[in-house]
Amino acid sequence: MPVLIVALVLLVAHVVVPAADALTADADFAARCAAPGVLRCHSFDTAASIPRNNPLGHESWGSDFGIMANGNNPNVPTIDTTTKASGAGSMKFTFPVGSTSSSAGSWFTHFGPNKTGQISTGERIFIQYRIRWSPELLVKSNWPNSDGAKLSDVGLGDLPNCNPSSPDSVNCPTSCPDQGFEFVIQNGSQRGYPLSYANCNGTAAFVGLAAGTIPPSADSNFQTMITGCSTGPNQTACKRLFANEWMTIKMMLGPIAWNSWGTPIKVWLGREGKPLDLIIDCEASQPVKCTRDFSQAANGWFLVNSNASVYKMGKIYLHPYQTNLQSSLSSANVWYDELVISTQDIADPGVPSSGIAPTAPCCLTLTELGPAPFLIVGAIVMARRWRRRAARRPGDPVSSPAEGGSARKHGGISV
Repeated sequence: MPVLIVALVLLVAHVVVPAADALTADADFAARCAAPGVLRCHSFDTAASIPRNNPLGHESWGSDFGIMANGNNPNVPTIDTTTKASGAGSMKFTFPVGSTSSSAGSWFTHFGPNKTGQISTGERIFIQYRIRWSPELLVKSNWPNSDGAKLSDVGLGDLPNCNPSSPDSVNCPTSCPDQGFEFVIQNGSQRGYPLSYANCNGTAAFVGLAAGTIPPSADSNFQTMITGCSTGPNQTACKRLFANEWMTIKMMLGPIAWNSWGTPIKVWLGREGKPLDLIIDCEASQPVKCTRDFSQAANGWFLVNSNASVYKMGKIYLHPYQTNLQSSLSSANVWYDELVISTQDIADPGVPSSGIAPTAPCCLTLTELGPAPFLIVGAIVMARRWRRRAARRPGDPVSSPAEGGSARKHGGISV
């Protein structure tokens, strides 16, 4: 009987081991969250991720993170436990018939817990999230007179004097602030592909990051790294949004150079299960600049900040800001999952990170990620140990700590 048990264990070990090279979705997200530089991860697995702190007053304005909704709108994001990229759930937004602006509600978080993680001159941030649209979002006729749904909006962080009980736009900047800065990714003019613009007022406000097409024409290319993507009749080359799949958005902002044409900006887009494509690159190394409207845009984009000594970049809003869903449709939905905010580049979903995993980042908790990723990684480790033991021949020496060289790295976790 003991021999049979050992044989079964070894068989299971051999079955499990190949999966070590392809982490499950849960383990993959856990690895990205444990990578160096990570400030914050949101898994959207439980209602704790989407608090509505003051629904009869100022919503979550002034808080660390939470729900926002215009006019005490009862239609706010929820946790969906059936449609998710990983973990136990995702954050779901629903547009009712006749949707007005932001009628699906909004959600935001600071870059770090307790309003930390804000970045300023010379610093850089990477942000990655997963997004999924229902097909209704990509049918232009469903949204008459709409400029196209937003995907996300990066803004300024709250000041120490921001009071959640009595928030104000001076100490608690909004998503389109008087202070100037915002960075938006949007399905502009409902073209069906993402583009970007920056600033709510001041220099280059609402001007899309767009280059001239190659060959030159009267059209603009809102995906500067995709040759042939054009606002004119030839849009087939553009990297598009697709319904019913988990697409990935990643952006890089910085090193920050407030109030000058000098902040590098990059945006990546990836379909589910595919590597990310760099679709926008505004930095000095690129020969095709991000605008033909401002000759100064040689070293990056202009980010407006009315008082750069006081305000820093520090929040991201996930809100599918969209208007005017026609009455013939019952609803439309958008889901978000796997938000990662880091001072270092973030691996693509499903692509292993390099380096040894550090301790958990500042704001990641077991309750938010759940036990599954850690059980999975533990099972992989045990399976590999059983396999190594089974592979030894009688008389082989006992392994030393250095046996087999350095540990292989999968998603930042040594196994």
